[in-house]
Amino acid sequence: MTSLQHKDDDFIAEYTLGLLESDEIAQAHSLLGEDDAAVVCALQWEARLLAITDVLTPLHPPVELLNRIHDTLGLPRELSSEPPREPRLIRPDLASAVATSESSPPVAAPDASVQDNTRASAQMPGKRRSAPPDPTEAFRREAASRRPASRLMFGTLWFWRFLAGALALLVIALILPRDIFRHEPALSASLEPAPSPAPTIVQVAVMQAPGTSSTPGWILTVDSRQNVMLEPKVDIVVPDSDRVYLWTYLEHLPQPRLLGVVDPERPLTLPVEVTGEVLPGQIFEMTQEPGTSNPREPSGPILFIGRTVSLG
Repeated sequence: MTSLQHKDDDFIAEYTLGLLESDEIAQAHSLLGEDDAAVVCALQWEARLLAITDVLTPLHPPVELLNRIHDTLGLPRELSSEPPREPRLIRPDLASAVATSESSPPVAAPDASVQDNTRASAQMPGKRRSAPPDPTEAFRREAASRRPASRLMFGTLWFWRFLAGALALLVIALILPRDIFRHEPALSASLEPAPSPAPTIVQVAVMQAPGTSSTPGWILTVDSRQNVMLEPKVDIVVPDSDRVYLWTYLEHLPQPRLLGVVDPERPLTLPVEVTGEVLPGQIFEMTQEPGTSNPREPSGPILFIGRTVSLG
């Protein structure tokens, strides 16, 4: 896009950055409402500044600075300057018991004769005696249930089957001739489509309400592919029984041409098949009409109107 140098280029740049005082802002609004070239210059400054922000390295400010910014803007503090807490064990008694049981030597199993004598004495009447429960048995079971998943995975049959299949595929790939996997750059280049360049904005129009000269109602842009894009800048209220229609005027046509219905709250994109070739100085307007059927010509009040200006 060709840069348009305006006589008030520095003043418009400061307005785009938000560096002006209240009286200077009113002066900038008056300039943008009366001079279409000033609007184009402001849009170009906005595009330059947005391109700069895309290449900046993101920074993470300190928590104290973020809290002070939140206090200045009247927002609740979402960040805390407290240091992160240390992780806490859910069951410290279980961890210590498991560590003690794992470090102690294994208990030898009793002989068969001892087991028979114990079983016989337990069956004799009047001399029943239950063995004291092992206090570490529950902890041993808990530790066994928490074995690493890697040990369980290595002990399954499916893991070794998968490993054998992967090794077989690797051996086949090494045995096959390398010409099969040879890459042909010329063939791939012929199959891949060349990327098309992104369209650029070549025309712009500021659509304003009749009788106003400081508040843009809609911004209309035309790209290099002749696609028309409209973006609302103000909010309007239209009765449910009415609709907003978009019209265009051409010098070689005596009557305006209807382009379609416009939602006053949403952006709109019209392809070149609908609008045709847009020429510099072409007029676009929006009117409020009854919503019974599409009118042949505008008869209702004009909401916004503007003329395209070439940027090249």
